[in-house]
Amino acid sequence: MDQVGFPFVRRCENNPILGKKDIPYPAELVFNAGVCKYRGRYVMCFRNDYGSTEADFAAGRGHLETNIGFAESGDGVHWEVAPKPVFTYFDDGCRRDEGPRQHDRKRFRDRRHENSAARVHQKKQLTSGEKK
Repeated sequence: MDQVGFPFVRRCENNPILGKKDIPYPAELVFNAGVCKYRGRYVMCFRNDYGSTEADFAAGRGHLETNIGFAESGDGVHWEVAPKPVFTYFDDGCRRDEGPRQHDRKRFRDRRHENSAARVHQKKQLTSGEKK
């Protein structure tokens, strides 16, 4: 395996490790994957463009739609892709599809809004002279 600039990064000899043939729903271009190790397994989110072929899109014919897929692996090379995408993009925004971890939503809830609201409240207390 080649090193890619860092001694801890190695390029897999089996590249690509995930391609359109591995995706159980419409797929044409699979790229921009992010991988991390979670609870002893590798997890991946990847971008999937679909709707027309890569050649047609490059020639200006048709258009591609986008979704974000999810996959898991025990070794980081052989991947099991979830049966549906996690997010699907539309012209007017993004829709969260039923992903493989739907039951884990509470654990992964985005708390930035909650923390932001608490900071605003604390700031109001400080500027108004209220005690905590």
